[in-house]
Amino acid sequence: MTLTLLPAADRTAQAWKNGGGLTWPVAVSPEGADLGGFDWRLSLAMVEAEGPFSAFSGVDRLMLVVDGRLELGIAGSDRLVLDDSGEAAAFPGDAEAMAWLPDGPAADINLMVRRGRFTGVLERRRLQSQAAIICQDVTFVLSKAGGLAATLGTEHCRLGAGDAARVDHARGGLLRLKTTAPDEVIVAHVNAVR
Repeated sequence: MTLTLLPAADRTAQAWKNGGGLTWPVAVSPEGADLGGFDWRLSLAMVEAEGPFSAFSGVDRLMLVVDGRLELGIAGSDRLVLDDSGEAAAFPGDAEAMAWLPDGPAADINLMVRRGRFTGVLERRRLQSQAAIICQDVTFVLSKAGGLAATLGTEHCRLGAGDAARVDHARGGLLRLKTTAPDEVIVAHVNAVR
């Protein structure tokens, strides 16, 4: 079991695959993999202009808006309206997708997993005081406001605004979260297909 703090200050911006914006990787596997060679990837992005999404062949995507509002159009489907209070959208990375910004720029978090090899879950939780997360193969918690304490067995870390905690090798274990002020946390799980 390992609990690792991933500070927001350590993230480095990268250009989107299609060059249309910037992304800040939280974690990628294998470590150091580029945008064409990852098994899974968790990242934040700023969407500042309307346009097409990058194509990722053989990848499934989950996207959750953390600030603002975004309309997502996926080929063959009606537009989805995603905002900073809603659920994640799941769609194939190789489907044609477009973003529209009715209210200006939006920020989102993306979890991308290699189809047939990994699955992912991405969800928003409102935390008033404390909660327990059942860990999967790899589990992440991102704190929006900061001041969040995370405990896994005898390991502890404190998350500031935008920081993430990563849990490895603790499938079925409990990650305990505690905050002194209400916080919104983003929980992401990655599981190998068995």
